[in-house]
Amino acid sequence: QGWALFQSGRGVPGWVNPIAGVNGRPVIHWPFDELLSTSLTGFHVTSGYFLPKSINGWAVLLWARALGVAVPAAPLAVLVAWPRRSAFWMSGAVTLGGLVAYPLVVEAQIYLDSRLYFPALSPRYGLSLVPCVLACVVLVAWKRGARRTLLVATGVGCVAILATVGGLLA
Repeated sequence: QGWALFQSGRGVPGWVNPIAGVNGRPVIHWPFDELLSTSLTGFHVTSGYFLPKSINGWAVLLWARALGVAVPAAPLAVLVAWPRRSAFWMSGAVTLGGLVAYPLVVEAQIYLDSRLYFPALSPRYGLSLVPCVLACVVLVAWKRGARRTLLVATGVGCVAILATVGGLLA
């Protein structure tokens, strides 16, 4: 309600969002089942990308799947690699907490705003957590002395993307 009050002086009066309600579904009875139905989708934050078929080749798909494994693994690895309650450990805990919390926050926001829920939550809401996940990957590589491995993996990913986009790989 505060945001609506803040925004009330801006924009076109009477404007209706053309996609309002397209993704949302009405909540039946108590909202807990519907709101919690997407609670673990935060771990799939890299799965919702879209590329045209001409550049979404096997190398890009393979790289996206590897990133899909890194998303939940990186913060957990930071929690294991660093001493509890250290600054680096906290970065893993905050990242993991963000991956768990953002679907619930989005569902709560849409429910409070329009009494709807999203049966399929878009991963775009969690894209801001990708740099946190990458920081966790770097922290684990640094702690384990795997800097060369990290550089090689990053290089392989860049080559896969550039070769596919450049038309060298189908």
